[in-house]
Amino acid sequence: MNGIDSQKKVEDLSWMELVRQEVNKKKLVGSTCHLYSTKQVDDKSITSKRCLCGRLARKHSFAGEPQTDLLRTSDEWQKFEHASEVPVTVFGILQNKIKVY
Repeated sequence: MNGIDSQKKVEDLSWMELVRQEVNKKKLVGSTCHLYSTKQVDDKSITSKRCLCGRLARKHSFAGEPQTDLLRTSDEWQKFEHASEVPVTVFGILQNKIKVY
């Protein structure tokens, strides 16, 4: 069962097991800026452009259709307007015991 013992009580699960369980149930999601998209990687006009979210446009991981039209009507990045829900693909605990959310 995806590395999780179904006989364990929730209190006995590790942080990693709890996260994995919620990801598998699709109850834990992340968000990503959708003003630029990986579909634009060959677009030379955005190679050095900085997005409202602060990252370079070429560094965006959103794979859908970019919603750059929102840039024309915004002067500040807003989570609920400029981000899309995406599945959590990365989580874990680093060697220094810091949790990655």
